[in-house]
Amino acid sequence: MNYSRILLGLAATGLVLTARAEVKSMTSGELTDTYIKDSTIIVTPAPKKPEKKRVVTYTIGPGEPVKTEAEEQSELNTALTVDQQQFKDSSEAAAQVIRELAFIPYTQPELAALSERPLPHPDLVIPDGAFTFQQVLSPLNPDMAQLPYGDQLNLQSNGQQLTITIGNNLPGVDNIIIPERIQGGMIDLVPRDSGGFDLTLTMPQQ
Repeated sequence: MNYSRILLGLAATGLVLTARAEVKSMTSGELTDTYIKDSTIIVTPAPKKPEKKRVVTYTIGPGEPVKTEAEEQSELNTALTVDQQQFKDSSEAAAQVIRELAFIPYTQPELAALSERPLPHPDLVIPDGAFTFQQVLSPLNPDMAQLPYGDQLNLQSNGQQLTITIGNNLPGVDNIIIPERIQGGMIDLVPRDSGGFDLTLTMPQQ
C-alpha cells in the first residue's frame, strides 16, 4: 500500500516537473491556449502573421553632365576670345570711319564781303579796332557819363570780336528768353540770367 502511494507520488511529481519544463521552454508570445486534458498539458502555438511585402520603386533618369575643370576653362577662353575679337572689329571699324572723314574735302563757306552803310545819324561813326558804345555815342553827347540804358543795351569790340548786349528792360522790347547757349562758327549767343542775351560775333580777318 505504501509502495503504491510512493510510486503515485513520484509519478505526479515527474508530471509536474515535466509540465513546468515544457512551459518554461516556450515564450508567452508563442502560447495562445494552455489547458490540461486527461492529465496531459496541451499547448497550441500562436499563428504567425503574414509578413508584409515591401515594394521599392526606383526611377532612373538622365543626369546632368558633369563638366571638368578643363572643360570650364576651355569655355571661358572661348568666350574671352569672342569678346576680344568683337572689340577689335569695332575699333577697326571706328578707325576706318575716321580715316574716311579725314579725306573728305572741307569747303569754306563763302561770306558776303562787308560793306559800309551809313548810320541813321551822320555823326555816328563806328571806329576801326577796339571801341566802346560810349565812344560811339560821344558825338551826340560829349559829356555822357553813362550809357542811356545801362547794361541793358551795349555795343563794344576788342578789335577781333564784336559783342552786342540786349536786355529785357528796354522800352518797347518784349521779354527775351533764350533757354541755352548757342555757339558755332563765328557766332556765340549767351543767355543772360535776367533775360536777354550777349551776342558775340567774331570778325573775319582780312
